[in-house]
Amino acid sequence: MKLSNLQVLRRIVIDLGTALTLVVAATAFFWASSFDGPLEIVARYEHIIWAFVVTAIAACRAYLEYRWRTSLRIWSRIILWVLIVITAYLVMCWIDTRLNPYDTFVNVFAFGLLIFLAPSLMISTAIYAVVSGSIDRSRGSS
Repeated sequence: MKLSNLQVLRRIVIDLGTALTLVVAATAFFWASSFDGPLEIVARYEHIIWAFVVTAIAACRAYLEYRWRTSLRIWSRIILWVLIVITAYLVMCWIDTRLNPYDTFVNVFAFGLLIFLAPSLMISTAIYAVVSGSIDRSRGSS
């Protein structure tokens, strides 16, 4: 399926907006986990909360693609989603090394790989595929 210029522009806005949303959410998440008191729960369950945040962003992205009619094939969208999440994770690792000068990029990347990236990527990709697939099926049946 060939996309029109408007659809390509919308696709770029969605992709950049998704990446920016992930980075801003991670920055807000880092900020909220640095407090004591009631917000301490964020720091205690940060890997679980982060998986839910990324999954919510994935579902919103799938719905926005439907509303703006920027659909590509499902596999193309899934691969693009995975690339965006990985790129945002790399940016977040770089930001973390700027905020904490004692951390190195390799240490931050390795620490978060199995704790943050892998679970959030698997869960959000599955939800993204389900939401996109169900929207595609409902669009085809109407």
